[in-house]
Amino acid sequence: MLIKGVAALALVAVLSGCSTFGGGKEAAAIAELQERRDTVRTMASRAVAALEAEFGEFEGRVSGVYTFSNNDLHGRPRAANYSLRGRIEVDPSDENLERAMRALAAAGFEQVSRFEASEETAGDGVTGREGDAGVTLLRHQGALVVSGGAGSGRFVIGREAARELSLGGPDVIWEAPPRD
Repeated sequence: MLIKGVAALALVAVLSGCSTFGGGKEAAAIAELQERRDTVRTMASRAVAALEAEFGEFEGRVSGVYTFSNNDLHGRPRAANYSLRGRIEVDPSDENLERAMRALAAAGFEQVSRFEASEETAGDGVTGREGDAGVTLLRHQGALVVSGGAGSGRFVIGREAARELSLGGPDVIWEAPPRD
């Protein structure tokens, strides 16, 4: 009887752990994910401010987005990340790419580099990095496409937490004010 009771308690404990994906583990993953979000937001805001100082007013929008992918065969846990997406309407000439490099360097990015189109990239661009975080400006269809993020790992969280994080849609970091 005692053995059956212990077995039942063990089963309840296992099921409880499954339903919360380790309880504390999910909370820790969400905290790390939000810390990464804050790093990316801060970095993106600095980059855009530096570009505005260099180029003056320009059109566009830069957002952060949570991205998710299924992490097991049942689609229960999800691997989550936070990254930048956007577009700024700056003429992506060679001269302006050089100006963008100078602007990112002046904003304090530790490593600023220019790259050319390759199998990995669809066009030429500029990257500013600090530690494992970075923002990239890619020449594409007459403007600069903005992307970036922090770190390479993804955080496993539950379906409900993923839904909560993504309810607000894109997290607008910068958007050009409407023109009069």
